[in-house]
Amino acid sequence: MANILLLLVLSLFSWVVAAGPVNSSPDNSNSNNDQQALPECTVVNAANKAFYDLSSLSRPNVEKGLSKPPAFSARGFDYLYNFTLGVCATPLSGSSIKNSHDIDSSIKNASLIGGYYTGLDGIKYSIGNFNQTPIFRGRKLVLTYTNGSYCRDPHTNGYLKDANGKNLRKSTILSFTCDKEMVSKAQASFVGALNGCDYFFEVRTPHACITPKKADDLAAIWIFLFILFAALSVYFSGGFLYKTLFRRNNNGGWIHLSNNVRSGLKNNSFKNSFVTNHRGEGLMDESGRYQDDTNEDNDDTNKLLDHLDSNLENVSNGNRNENWDWNGA
Repeated sequence: MANILLLLVLSLFSWVVAAGPVNSSPDNSNSNNDQQALPECTVVNAANKAFYDLSSLSRPNVEKGLSKPPAFSARGFDYLYNFTLGVCATPLSGSSIKNSHDIDSSIKNASLIGGYYTGLDGIKYSIGNFNQTPIFRGRKLVLTYTNGSYCRDPHTNGYLKDANGKNLRKSTILSFTCDKEMVSKAQASFVGALNGCDYFFEVRTPHACITPKKADDLAAIWIFLFILFAALSVYFSGGFLYKTLFRRNNNGGWIHLSNNVRSGLKNNSFKNSFVTNHRGEGLMDESGRYQDDTNEDNDDTNKLLDHLDSNLENVSNGNRNENWDWNGA
């Protein structure tokens, strides 16, 4: 029985290994559909099929009693302004969004702002609306924010326009770098700006490192628990069978009961049964006495078997005694 259970466990484990992880990374043919099915602020790198999860950078820190997503600051240095950024979420608090009198009037929906700076006039200027779909450009993990405040010409103070004569809006690119040694969630650094319209930041964070998929983690846990349960079942069932088939006598020897003897517990019959003990092997005759081919004096052995027969009779009558006295002979 124990061998059968162990064989089943090994067969199941081999099947799981051959089948591969649950919800594995998408192939190139279905990359667009799988990308749409991914959770917000996550991405799979098509080059190495690795999974990246930035969603922790957009969730409020409930342990500290915060109700808004985290905001990350970046000094502008020679740009004169400092920046406040959100990752896949707005860095503005709910009160700031409701009282939007200090937000640039060209922004129609302040709740979509993904980053901003405060000008000398005290107005918050958006550098792009956040999005929740990071992508890979080569080996770089990036987020792009677009549709921010209007871009102003630094020379004329007028609005910059595109080829169709429409006002250009500010945009931002966040480039994420894996940093496993960081203690904080993330650190944003201002890299530069182009014509006061396009902004570039580097964000170092451990969350930009390869992350196991949650579904795969759950599948691995269930597989481990199942294998553990099967191993415990094999262990305890094997121990039960071992105790059932073997008994240790008082002289330190082992007594093995064959199938015929164990069936004799029910039928109270021991004809043609084998009994093996620490003295050797023998055969019982029709009267239940010990015989062998050596014709030696087997009185002690026959007394032992008589005592065994007496104890087994008690067992068959329901008077089980686990501590049989094997020295009674």
